[in-house]
Amino acid sequence: MAGMILDGKAYSQEIEKDLSVRVLKIKEKNGGRTPILATILVGDDPASATYVKMKGNACKRVGMESVKVVMPATTTTAELLVKIDELNANPDVQGILLQHPAPKQIDERQCFERIALSKDVDGVTMLGFGRMAMGEREATSGPIAVNSRRSWVGRRPDRDDARRGMDRHPVVDGLVPARRTEEAVVLIDDAELQPVRGLR
Repeated sequence: MAGMILDGKAYSQEIEKDLSVRVLKIKEKNGGRTPILATILVGDDPASATYVKMKGNACKRVGMESVKVVMPATTTTAELLVKIDELNANPDVQGILLQHPAPKQIDERQCFERIALSKDVDGVTMLGFGRMAMGEREATSGPIAVNSRRSWVGRRPDRDDARRGMDRHPVVDGLVPARRTEEAVVLIDDAELQPVRGLR
């Protein structure tokens, strides 16, 4: 297969320009209130901390606000559920992203399911993921990481081959056997090209 160069920075800027317009429309519709994304980071995993920081930077670039909730590595499932309930009840928070993976003592599935469907921006609830899989995209934002990789790969002429084995997601990980892919996939994020490592 002949190699080709894809300009990820230009593509990410194109997406962010579109998002900025959509955010302005949301503000107008909501009386000037700015959409807020709440991110929850449990523990001090460096890679997860970097990812959450990038989400905050991306929010700023498109005119959104972000609230970063950082909880200690010793956090219990019950404590995390309380925090998710608080964010669910906060009308100023439109989206909640619980960074995966959480520490081993956390029941991730229970915590994912606690996120309100209307605020499930990463498609991690079973209902949200299921509705997205059935084409009801208005029910949830869908899995951002998977959708962004699909969007990126969709610009390749060999996209069907490149897509095989790349869709990894917290819900999918628990439903299908692990499998490797020999295809390098990139995720457009923070106006950079980032290798997606550990795809199975």
